Amino acid sequence: MHFKNIFSFTALLLAVSGCNTIDHRIGEKSDAFNQLDPKAQAEIRQGGVQVGYTPDMVYMALGKPDKIEGNTWYYKLYSEEGDRPLYVRRYEEDFTIPFADGKVTNDLRVTINNVRVQ
Repeated sequence: MHFKNIFSFTALLLAVSGCNTIDHRIGEKSDAFNQLDPKAQAEIRQGGVQVGYTPDMVYMALGKPDKIEGNTWYYKLYSEEGDRPLYVRRYEEDFTIPFADGKVTNDLRVTINNVRVQ
Protein backbone atom coordinates (compact mmCIF):
# COMPACT_ATOMS: atom_id res chain seq x y z
CA MET A 1 0.00 0.00 0.00
CA HIS A 2 2.82 2.40 0.86
CA PHE A 3 4.45 1.76 -2.53
CA LYS A 4 1.19 2.57 -4.30
CA ASN A 5 0.94 5.92 -2.47
CA ILE A 6 4.53 6.82 -3.40
CA PHE A 7 3.88 5.88 -7.03
CA SER A 8 0.69 7.97 -7.14
CA PHE A 9 2.47 10.96 -5.60
CA THR A 10 5.38 10.61 -8.04
CA ALA A 11 3.00 10.34 -11.01
CA LEU A 12 1.18 13.47 -9.83
CA LEU A 13 4.46 15.38 -9.52
CA LEU A 14 5.51 14.33 -13.00
CA ALA A 15 2.17 15.34 -14.45
CA VAL A 16 2.28 18.76 -12.79
CA SER A 17 5.95 19.46 -13.45
CA GLY A 18 5.68 18.29 -17.05
CA CYS A 19 3.95 21.55 -17.83
CA ASN A 20 7.04 23.54 -16.93
CA THR A 21 9.87 21.83 -18.78
CA ILE A 22 12.21 23.68 -21.10
CA ASP A 23 10.76 21.81 -24.07
CA HIS A 24 7.23 22.78 -23.06
CA ARG A 25 8.22 26.44 -22.69
CA ILE A 26 10.02 26.37 -26.05
CA GLY A 27 6.83 24.96 -27.56
CA GLU A 28 4.86 27.85 -26.07
CA LYS A 29 7.27 30.36 -27.61
CA SER A 30 8.14 28.36 -30.74
CA ASP A 31 7.95 31.37 -33.09
CA ALA A 32 10.51 33.28 -31.02
CA PHE A 33 12.71 30.19 -30.52
CA ASN A 34 12.77 29.31 -34.24
CA GLN A 35 14.05 32.80 -35.09
CA LEU A 36 17.11 32.40 -32.84
CA ASP A 37 20.53 31.32 -34.07
CA PRO A 38 21.62 27.75 -33.20
CA LYS A 39 24.02 28.96 -30.47
CA ALA A 40 21.25 30.82 -28.61
CA GLN A 41 18.90 27.85 -29.05
CA ALA A 42 21.51 25.50 -27.53
CA GLU A 43 22.13 27.90 -24.62
CA ILE A 44 18.41 28.13 -23.86
CA ARG A 45 18.04 24.33 -24.02
CA GLN A 46 20.76 24.13 -21.34
CA GLY A 47 18.90 26.66 -19.15
CA GLY A 48 21.44 29.42 -19.79
CA VAL A 49 20.83 33.16 -19.89
CA GLN A 50 23.06 35.77 -21.50
CA VAL A 51 23.20 39.56 -21.54
CA GLY A 52 20.97 40.75 -24.39
CA TYR A 53 18.34 38.01 -24.05
CA THR A 54 14.71 39.06 -24.27
CA PRO A 55 12.11 38.18 -21.63
CA ASP A 56 10.82 35.38 -23.89
CA MET A 57 14.31 33.88 -24.10
CA VAL A 58 14.75 34.02 -20.32
CA TYR A 59 11.32 32.48 -19.81
CA MET A 60 12.17 29.60 -22.16
CA ALA A 61 15.46 28.96 -20.34
CA LEU A 62 14.37 29.35 -16.71
CA GLY A 63 10.58 29.41 -16.63
CA LYS A 64 8.32 31.77 -14.74
CA PRO A 65 10.26 33.92 -12.26
CA ASP A 66 9.61 33.55 -8.55
CA LYS A 67 9.19 37.30 -8.26
CA ILE A 68 9.08 40.32 -10.56
CA GLU A 69 9.83 43.82 -9.31
CA GLY A 70 9.72 46.49 -11.98
CA ASN A 71 12.07 45.38 -14.74
CA THR A 72 13.86 42.75 -12.64
CA TRP A 73 13.10 39.04 -12.48
CA TYR A 74 14.16 36.91 -9.52
CA TYR A 75 14.68 33.14 -9.44
CA LYS A 76 15.65 30.78 -6.64
CA LEU A 77 16.75 27.27 -7.62
CA TYR A 78 17.77 24.38 -5.38
CA SER A 79 19.86 21.37 -6.30
CA GLU A 80 21.79 18.54 -4.65
CA GLU A 81 24.66 16.34 -5.71
CA GLY A 82 26.06 13.22 -4.11
CA ASP A 83 25.00 9.65 -3.61
CA ARG A 84 24.75 9.25 0.15
CA PRO A 85 22.98 11.21 2.85
CA LEU A 86 26.27 12.19 4.51
CA TYR A 87 27.95 13.15 1.24
CA VAL A 88 25.20 15.21 -0.34
CA ARG A 89 26.09 18.78 -1.19
CA ARG A 90 23.17 21.19 -1.35
CA TYR A 91 23.15 24.29 -3.50
CA GLU A 92 20.90 27.32 -3.43
CA GLU A 93 21.18 29.46 -6.54
CA ASP A 94 19.74 32.95 -6.80
CA PHE A 95 19.42 34.69 -10.14
CA THR A 96 18.69 38.41 -10.41
CA ILE A 97 17.92 39.26 -14.02
CA PRO A 98 17.40 42.95 -14.80
CA PHE A 99 15.98 44.13 -18.12
CA ALA A 100 16.39 47.46 -19.87
CA ASP A 101 14.85 48.21 -23.26
CA GLY A 102 13.50 44.63 -23.34
CA LYS A 103 16.91 42.92 -22.93
CA VAL A 104 18.95 41.43 -20.07
CA THR A 105 21.54 43.98 -18.90
CA ASN A 106 25.11 43.63 -17.64
CA ASP A 107 23.79 43.81 -14.06
CA LEU A 108 22.82 40.13 -14.20
CA ARG A 109 23.73 38.57 -10.80
CA VAL A 110 24.12 34.94 -9.80
CA THR A 111 24.84 33.72 -6.28
CA ILE A 112 25.39 30.15 -5.11
CA ASN A 113 24.98 29.50 -1.39
CA ASN A 114 25.05 33.26 -0.82
CA VAL A 115 28.37 33.72 -2.68
CA ARG A 116 28.20 35.92 -5.78
CA VAL A 117 29.64 34.13 -8.81
CA GLN A 118 28.62 36.58 -11.51
